[in-house]
Amino acid sequence: MSALVVGAALVATLAPLSGQTDPVTITRVVLSSDGTALFVYGVNFGTAPTVTVGGQALQVGVSLDGAVAVAQMPPSMPGLYPATLTRGPNPCFPCADPGGTVEFFVDVEANGSRGATGPDGPPGTTGPGGAPGATGPAGATGDTGTTGTTGAVGATGPVGTTGATGPAGATGDTGSVGAAGVTGPTGATGSSGPAGPTGPTGAAGSTGPIGAAGETGATGATGGPGGIGPAGATGPPGPTGPPGPTGSPGTPQTTMMFFGGPAAVGATLTQYWNVAGTGVNAVVNNGIWRTMPSACTADSMFITVFTSGASGQPVHNLRFTLGRITAGVFVSGALSCNVVNSTTQNVSMTCSDTTHTVAYAQGDRIVAEFADLTGPTVPQVTISNAINCR
Repeated sequence: MSALVVGAALVATLAPLSGQTDPVTITRVVLSSDGTALFVYGVNFGTAPTVTVGGQALQVGVSLDGAVAVAQMPPSMPGLYPATLTRGPNPCFPCADPGGTVEFFVDVEANGSRGATGPDGPPGTTGPGGAPGATGPAGATGDTGTTGTTGAVGATGPVGTTGATGPAGATGDTGSVGAAGVTGPTGATGSSGPAGPTGPTGAAGSTGPIGAAGETGATGATGGPGGIGPAGATGPPGPTGPPGPTGSPGTPQTTMMFFGGPAAVGATLTQYWNVAGTGVNAVVNNGIWRTMPSACTADSMFITVFTSGASGQPVHNLRFTLGRITAGVFVSGALSCNVVNSTTQNVSMTCSDTTHTVAYAQGDRIVAEFADLTGPTVPQVTISNAINCR
């Protein structure tokens, strides 16, 4: 059974985080290469979280700093499964624990790599064309038609005789203005008199009839192409191509995990401990090494320093180096990290190195070195480690 990635974790017990209300956060999920262990990295897991995969609750252990939960996976279950991690115990029981559960997925692959991806299906049908372009500009206006003729003036009626003048009557009320008389015929043109004052503007004459319509003007030039219409709807997906041929079996990979501690350090400034046990000794060649059963390369190391003594311990700079014993002498490797211990009892501090590597051959003696760079005394602490070698 193969896994996407493999990481390292450290397993121990963390003091309860009472009143913890920050949400559970997962930063990384790693499945071991043999599919038997699920490593979940993050914060705010509590001291007894629960992990489910595919609805099945798993056996879970937690690191001292609460940053790694290790769940034992059931055997032979390849596939993609929904998974959850729930903080435990509930810090605000009996109330609900908002942010106490995170959901994720675990992909467990069967032996052998995936086959090649099948060919792409044929393209979908072409969508409908865009809308028509905008209308071109109007053509030029045609010529104006001719004005029609003015109609003839009607004849003037005869003038009546003048009656005798009657006696002057009393002045009556002012009557209403009578209608304007008909305009008499135009008299002969007299000689030009002196120019009189400008008379008032006469009323506007009536509008003549509308002349006949002029001929239609020539058709204007065709307008330019309209803009591109909106894209048509996407055609339905083509049928799925046939499955590709099965790939050749992948190369098996062996991964070894070393968990050591917790181990109490002594008063010597430089000491050595078994990375797979709890032994610590000031003498390097004193049987505390671990003989490598096969060749592998250590590519990550995680260290936890737990202040076991009373609060008020002195602050010391502690260095941890992974190496081997050759001819009774410790030979340091490139994997190394430094950490300063806490001055408060029951508080852990951590360091790690995931950048460097140390290669081991079958039969090599793997061991780690602890060095107190501050001195002259060593604080009362215990150490734990997790090392990934593959």
